[in-house]
Amino acid sequence: MKEPSFRHYHLMAIGGIGVSGLARLLQAQGHRVSGCDTNTSELTAQLERQGVTVFPGHSSDHISPDVDELIISTGIKLDHPEVLAARARGIPVRYRIEALGDLMAGTVSVGITGTHGKTSTSSLTAVALTGGGLDPTAFVGSTLPEFGGSNVRLGSGPFVAEIDESDPLFELVKPQIAVLTNLEADHIGTGDQKRPNFAWDSLEHLTQATVRYLAGASTVLYCSDWWNVLEYVITKSGHNCHQAEFEIWKTLEGAFSYGIQDGAFYRATLLEFSEYGSSFTFTRAGEDLGRVRLGVPGKHNVQNALAALAVNDLLGGDFAGAAAVLETFRGAARRFEVKGTRRGALIIDDYAHHPTEVLATLEAARQSGRRTRVVFQPHRYLRTFEFWEGFADALMPAADVLILDLYSAGESPIAGVRAENIALRMLENGHASTHFVGSFERALEHLERTLEPNDLILTMGAGDITRLGPLFLAYSSEKTGMVEP
Repeated sequence: MKEPSFRHYHLMAIGGIGVSGLARLLQAQGHRVSGCDTNTSELTAQLERQGVTVFPGHSSDHISPDVDELIISTGIKLDHPEVLAARARGIPVRYRIEALGDLMAGTVSVGITGTHGKTSTSSLTAVALTGGGLDPTAFVGSTLPEFGGSNVRLGSGPFVAEIDESDPLFELVKPQIAVLTNLEADHIGTGDQKRPNFAWDSLEHLTQATVRYLAGASTVLYCSDWWNVLEYVITKSGHNCHQAEFEIWKTLEGAFSYGIQDGAFYRATLLEFSEYGSSFTFTRAGEDLGRVRLGVPGKHNVQNALAALAVNDLLGGDFAGAAAVLETFRGAARRFEVKGTRRGALIIDDYAHHPTEVLATLEAARQSGRRTRVVFQPHRYLRTFEFWEGFADALMPAADVLILDLYSAGESPIAGVRAENIALRMLENGHASTHFVGSFERALEHLERTLEPNDLILTMGAGDITRLGPLFLAYSSEKTGMVEP
């Protein structure tokens, strides 16, 4: 008979970055974990090596009598055969975000959310806390070398988690410290455009959920560079935000701002930018705590590091140790990730898939002083429908832009939504070197033909464009074309 304190959890879509991380956390607590996915990957292989049973595909047969709980993502329909089989057996069915919230409950916890920068900020925070001597458990949205190539770190200290605002249930998570990096329209869909991963009817709907999320925390940490975001969410949330909550957040005991601009409680001053990083003085309420050097570029990473150092300070971590480890941090996977060099040109890959992210990443790339060239892959029909003009405008500062075919991520097409529209708008706006190339092969041929030693080639998007950098590093201009590395 199994111990009552240990359970058998079965996780659907276990190959996803979020669900796989949850599987690791549950297994670390001594639970038995199994899962299934239609696609096998390195993540599922890692889980199997760690003792997690992974079934290929989906089937009601996976719900054996000894399963104690079925965990699903919000993208899985409740009439799915596995879900129906679990309910027929009286097995509880819960969403991934609910299970994560349970793991964080009763611990010193930090939840990091926002439209942009969640993964980088949660990664930086976990790394800073290790340097600060606090031994965190961490759950982030990408793999890290500091976590041994995983997206999870197990420790005895605070629990740091990336909280995905695209999940319609994210407000159910109640961390002690809630970090809000920024807030902007994304994952918005209405009417017949409602699709998986687009949970919100409007920015106001998302804002109201964000207010409820913040209200559940003891302490709020927010980036005041972003339109003074706390007052922004209060204004946009209307009657759903109680005045008493606002008064609490305005006090330094309940809410702390961080940023580069004047007035932030935690602030970066005396900024200096180098080819691939930056340095600044970290201040708390005007008091200089010391100099910080980052090995990741861009103003947005200064803001992300400020949040990490602020959390470390609020939790009593050592500043000098935290600052020291941030100097060696090189970023999460697909966050300005250096893939290699070809004939002197630097190849970098980034997950940017929203106009604001594209512009921030491009600004960081141009900081290098190299000729910045972008290969951009639009992601999802609905997002491209909403932001194609913004993508075109954000890409304008690049010296050379190649646009790939749209990556659908399984979405059905929307009439008139085409990747070519982005290139056409850029050309109409006077960009001197924009090319719609469509395929990987044509992009590789163009890059090979026009490559210069001072180039920085930036592949951007949330689809399979991450393959392009390694393909270019191994590219042959002979008839054989692409060579898999």
